[in-house]
Amino acid sequence: MTAAFVLLALSAAIGLALGTSFSWLPILVSSVALAGLSAAVLRIAGFSALSGIAIIVVCLTVNQLAYVLQVTLANRNLKQLHGEFHGAPSDNSQGNIAHKRDRNENAPT
Repeated sequence: MTAAFVLLALSAAIGLALGTSFSWLPILVSSVALAGLSAAVLRIAGFSALSGIAIIVVCLTVNQLAYVLQVTLANRNLKQLHGEFHGAPSDNSQGNIAHKRDRNENAPT
């Protein structure tokens, strides 16, 4: 049973790690590798075929959910940063710019 929990934790960690900067191809490759590794570990640990398949399905589901969660969080953070840097200037900064421009135009030469 410990092997199943370790595989679930590994699945979540891989999904979160891949969700930061990778596209669908690495997640596909990692899912195939994770399924193979899970099958080998569960067979060595003595799980039956049906329970092993069920655990592999759960591991792959956890992996995909962690990936989607990480991509969603990364996109939300990116949108927040984009809004901070490209948002409309506040009223104070617009007033300061206009005030400086008026001051420079009225300055004696």
